[in-house]
Amino acid sequence: MSEKQTALAQLLPFAKIGSVLAFIGGALATFNHFAGYSYLKGRLEGMGLGLREIEISQQEITFQTTLFLRDFHQSTLKDTSSLLGMGLWPTVFFILIGGVFVAMMFPKGQKQVSENSSEKPDSNDKLRKMPNWLKRINEFFKPAYPYLTPVYSFLKRSSAYLSLFTIGFYGLVLVFVTFLSYLAGGLSMAYEYGLKRGQSDIASDVCVSIDMKEKKTGRLAGCSTIYGNGSKEFIGRVIHKSNKLTVMVTNTESFILDDKGNFLACSPIINPSKTADEHKQNNCLVR
Repeated sequence: MSEKQTALAQLLPFAKIGSVLAFIGGALATFNHFAGYSYLKGRLEGMGLGLREIEISQQEITFQTTLFLRDFHQSTLKDTSSLLGMGLWPTVFFILIGGVFVAMMFPKGQKQVSENSSEKPDSNDKLRKMPNWLKRINEFFKPAYPYLTPVYSFLKRSSAYLSLFTIGFYGLVLVFVTFLSYLAGGLSMAYEYGLKRGQSDIASDVCVSIDMKEKKTGRLAGCSTIYGNGSKEFIGRVIHKSNKLTVMVTNTESFILDDKGNFLACSPIINPSKTADEHKQNNCLVR
C-alpha cells in the first residue's frame, strides 16, 4: 500500500464521522425551522387569526421551537404522571410487559463465529451477513417458521405465485400507509401544539384587576400597552412582535397590527355563556 493510500485510509473514519455529523446538523436545522414556524402558525390559528403567512427571523424560529418543545415536554410529563397515577400494580404490569418485549428483541445468547474458522461457506452465510436488527427480527419470528413453512411449500407446489405476490403487495401497501400516517402525525405535531396554545391564550382574561388576584404575595408583571394607528391604545399580552407586525391578545379580541398600527386581522373573543349585551365592546368593530 502506498503512502497516499495509507493517508486516505487514515482519513476515511474522520470523513465518515463528518458525514454523519453533517447529516444530523442538516436534520436538526430543518426540524428547527419547520417546527418553529408551524408552532407559531398553529398558535395564530388557535387565536382565530387564520393561517396567515408571516415572515420571522431565524432567532424567532428557534425561540418558537423552544416553546413547542416546552409544551411537548409538559405534555409528556402529564402522560407519565397519569400512568404512575394508576397505582402500583398496573404500573408494574406495564413495566413487565415492556421488559419482556425488550428481552425478546435483544436476546443475550448469540453464538460467536471464530474469525480463524476454516469451514467452507454454507447456507447460513446469508444469515451471518444480516444486520443485527434484521437478525433480531429473524429470531423474534423464528418460532413461527415451522408453521409457515408448510404453507409456503403448498403455495410453491401449487404454483400460486400470483396469490403470494398479491398478499405481499397489500402487506407492503399497509406498511407504507402506516408509515405515512406516523410521518403526517409527526410533521403536524408542532402545529397541533401551537393550536392548543393559541386556544388557551384566549380561554381566559389576560388582564385582570389586582383585587381579583388570588396570590397576594410577591410581584407580578402587568399587561403590556401598545398604540395603533391614531394613537389607539391596546392593553393586553404581546404574543409575537417583529419589524413588520405585532400579534396581541386582549380581554376582548386578538389581532395583528402592521408596522403602521393598522389592523391586518382581528378576531373578537366570544364567551358562549354570556349574551350579546353582556359582552364588552371589542376593537374589531371600531374603525
